[in-house]
Amino acid sequence: LHYSMIAIVILLYFAATCHRNITINKNKNNITATNSHPIFVLSLPKSGTTTIHNFFLCGGYTSVHHRHRATYLDQLLTNLLHRDMGQLVGKCIQHNSREKEEAPAVVSLLEGCGNYQVWTDMSYAGTDGDCFFPSLFSLEKLYESYPYATWIVSTRNASDWYNSISNFLGGHVLAKWEKCQTL
Repeated sequence: LHYSMIAIVILLYFAATCHRNITINKNKNNITATNSHPIFVLSLPKSGTTTIHNFFLCGGYTSVHHRHRATYLDQLLTNLLHRDMGQLVGKCIQHNSREKEEAPAVVSLLEGCGNYQVWTDMSYAGTDGDCFFPSLFSLEKLYESYPYATWIVSTRNASDWYNSISNFLGGHVLAKWEKCQTL
């Protein structure tokens, strides 16, 4: 294994087992973890965010990756159409971020975005050039709202990342990013 991969595994193990205020509830057929502070993964898509998401799910955490499935209908449509029909988490956080500018003490950045312990890929890039990356544009607001959160940043070699994002979904995601007016 590469040394940086070993460091990531150790970091993830620490985050999953040693984070303050975590308790493990063991039922007969179910193991769940509870955590009073969120865990944020502040990385670009195709930087290991899906792996981190699956790691925490396996550990019994509630985790969201890119889309929040707010309703039973979202889940049903996702399963029937084989297409993810959930709400974009980044869009929800962007809405709350704008609301927070108008009423700083009232709005939570995660309100209405789901009740998760772990927040991985929170970005979105719309086809119309509207994009939002909370780890770039709302990092200060996230920290002010959740000063005791755990922050994980995964990185990837730039050329490997570019090759991955260029080929992901036939280059569709990269094409949307190239239209982003906020980058």
